[in-house]
Amino acid sequence: MRHRSAAYPIILVYEVIRLFALLRQSAVSGMVALPLSWYAGSALLCLVPVLMFMLFLDEAQFSLWLPLISLIKAIGIPALLFFIAMNWQQAVTLGYSGKFNLLEAVISAVLFILGDLVTGIYCFRRNRTLCR
Repeated sequence: MRHRSAAYPIILVYEVIRLFALLRQSAVSGMVALPLSWYAGSALLCLVPVLMFMLFLDEAQFSLWLPLISLIKAIGIPALLFFIAMNWQQAVTLGYSGKFNLLEAVISAVLFILGDLVTGIYCFRRNRTLCR
């Protein structure tokens, strides 16, 4: 009898928390009308939690999704870095005036970069282990 990996439920919980945090920050941002790309992107954010759930259920059958998850994480890290670089100065300026929404978003993006890095490396290494 094979033992299930304990990493998949942990990563799944992280991905769900990340999804809700990103959607909550966008909803609270105060924008009246969000661009169409935000709505398309928010639907794609649900892809990784679904893939993690499938891997949790049966890793042997769905192990082909591990490189895709690693690729998604590798693409997402520069996107978050770009977000931080473009908004850091404004977040600090607004933070001095008592508005912490953007500063909170930038700090959570830093934490998401670390979580995405760990998730991407784990999926990449797990794929290499299963392919042997």
